[in-house]
Amino acid sequence: MKFLSILILSILVSLSAPQEAVLQGRYKMIFEKEFSSQNGTISFDKTTYRRVRVNSESISGKIDYQKFRVVLKDDNHTFQIILSKRTIGKDTIPFSTIDLSKKVEADILINEGMLIKLN
Repeated sequence: MKFLSILILSILVSLSAPQEAVLQGRYKMIFEKEFSSQNGTISFDKTTYRRVRVNSESISGKIDYQKFRVVLKDDNHTFQIILSKRTIGKDTIPFSTIDLSKKVEADILINEGMLIKLN
């Protein structure tokens, strides 16, 4: 009887373990006013993304899930977008960007913005 209760309890604990948050779906990408030329839409598919700017330029990249943040790394660019992991799954996600070509000792924030979930 003890064995059965321990088995059932361990199964319930393993089923209720938190799942890893992943980015999925389409979002509208809105940058600060002075960088509005970067605005557009972005589509996530677990490990990759594709963003399309308002001028129809398409950029794709990989998603790097780290311990406390998510880094969107553009292919063929030194541009990265940083998201907090705790905001994943919400309708509005704030982000900041860095340019690795200007990186010295610490991350240099270039601009900030919001991702707004599209239906």
